[in-house]
Amino acid sequence: MTSEDVEDLLYRVTDNNALQAPAAAAEEQNWDGWNRWIKAHILNERQVMAQAMGEVVAETCKELRQERDAVIAPLKAEIAELRGQVTALLTLLGHQKSVSSNASGVALRATPENEPKVIDLPAWRAKDVG
Repeated sequence: MTSEDVEDLLYRVTDNNALQAPAAAAEEQNWDGWNRWIKAHILNERQVMAQAMGEVVAETCKELRQERDAVIAPLKAEIAELRGQVTALLTLLGHQKSVSSNASGVALRATPENEPKVIDLPAWRAKDVG
């Protein structure tokens, strides 16, 4: 090729954007169905995951409560034993109040003859102090 042949060449530029615009609109319309399906699918998966996570949390809490109760049970038995020993000692010493208690050991009533006496403390504080 010579320089004279280069002048004879024609360069053409074509714009194909006009042909692609209708195809792009058609593609967007085709994606609408897919977008609706995937949104519904993701929503269903989220519900399944939330349900599964709730079940896992509930089961974990149940296991933790069982472990806690297993640790506390011997302590409760020891407290009951110690209460019995204190009651026996107070009975032997003659300081036992006739008190009935419920299952948790809370006193329900006391007899008037065995109630503790209230005493006044001496006035040791100066009167001019606030």
